Amino acid sequence: MYLHCDPTASHYLKTLLDAIFGFQSFTNEIIWKRTSSKSDHSQGAKRFPRVHDTILFFRKTPASTFQPVFTPLSDDYVDAKYPHVDADGRRYGLWDMTGPGGAAKGNPYYEVMDVSRFWRYSRDRMERMVAEGRVVQNRPGSVPREKRYLDDSSGVAIGDVWTDIHPINSQARERLGYPTQKPLSLLERLILAASNEGDVVLDPFCGCGTTVHAAEKLARKWVGIDVTHHAITVIEERIAEEFPNLKIEVEGRPRDVVAAHDLARRDKYQFQWWANWLFGVQQYRERKKGTDKGIDGEIFFLNGPRGVGRVITSVKGGGTIGVQAVRDLRAVIEREKAEMGVLVSLGHPTSPMRVEAASAGFVQTAHGSFPRIQLAPVSELFSGIKPRLPMAAPLDQLRPPKPAKAKRGVDDHQLQFVYSFQGGKQLGEAGEVVHIDPRQRVSRM
Repeated sequence: MYLHCDPTASHYLKTLLDAIFGFQSFTNEIIWKRTSSKSDHSQGAKRFPRVHDTILFFRKTPASTFQPVFTPLSDDYVDAKYPHVDADGRRYGLWDMTGPGGAAKGNPYYEVMDVSRFWRYSRDRMERMVAEGRVVQNRPGSVPREKRYLDDSSGVAIGDVWTDIHPINSQARERLGYPTQKPLSLLERLILAASNEGDVVLDPFCGCGTTVHAAEKLARKWVGIDVTHHAITVIEERIAEEFPNLKIEVEGRPRDVVAAHDLARRDKYQFQWWANWLFGVQQYRERKKGTDKGIDGEIFFLNGPRGVGRVITSVKGGGTIGVQAVRDLRAVIEREKAEMGVLVSLGHPTSPMRVEAASAGFVQTAHGSFPRIQLAPVSELFSGIKPRLPMAAPLDQLRPPKPAKAKRGVDDHQLQFVYSFQGGKQLGEAGEVVHIDPRQRVSRM
């Protein structure tokens, strides 16, 4: 098990994990240098720049899978450690074979090539190495040394301080804009070290899906769990792009009207995001805090000489809904100068609502004439009945207005670890607890 955190809380979390799993299961504290010092040091700050995160590594038993990870040898290292070339043209170096610590460390004492010492290897293994020509004595009486060939080396074993994995560049292809997104290479290293092909990898807070992406890439089975429907949608899109032929299963997503009612009762925001997904919205309102100005989602389309067309969605998760919701949406469309609007509702629209929507008339677009306001009850969406809209165009082609940049603070997509102190970077409003529904998961088994 790996737990990734920042240095502010790592010592508290280490204590909790020791209590849960036993201190003997603790294996490593991995230090990941995630950024450079200049990016975390404001003028006048009275502290050293914070440049690393902590990864706590626990193993259930000593027999748990672990495979050392290596990096290639540097040219300077090769020149220093492998300076010799034999008659076959193979490069090699000579290494110390004496056993440090002597008998106290369990090293055997015996004679090799007329030299008696404590050695790293047993007598039987030493005799095999001598017979294979892997033991070299430069002159009579000198301490024999082990002959190691460069082409037999796996590289340099990686220790518990990682400085070679850089944070995701702002222009990187893998960047999805998720606040806590980790580099793919970081998760690949963790998975390679602690699993074999075909093993199952679980990420119970999978966010934008970096862990499941790495697991699939490395031929592991996987299960990802997240609280938000938005996160699961991001993962689905990511997996579809990277592995177009892969079939995955999503559990916990409403599949009928009864389940939709249950979701709306438990979490109106998750219902809002899920309903937008079901409807095919391109851009969601993703945060809980602050006013939404009547806009829960948006769809964009090419509108000929008029430029980019815009459809605004409003989602209502209440059991009952009235004509005022239609009037409110109409006012938002007029204020935003949008072409159309869709009211997605849990409840079934009333006759006055349909009359009010029809009174908004039609709008002419480059794709033809469409009702300006359309009603989309969830029951109809489940039946495959969707509003008639212009064909949406890819956002990267349209360059629609970007949503306001979120302030650095509490991320509504992530479970907040509640302590009596504030951890990490400045959190903004303190004390908010995000209740999670752990039943939604995406997996490939």
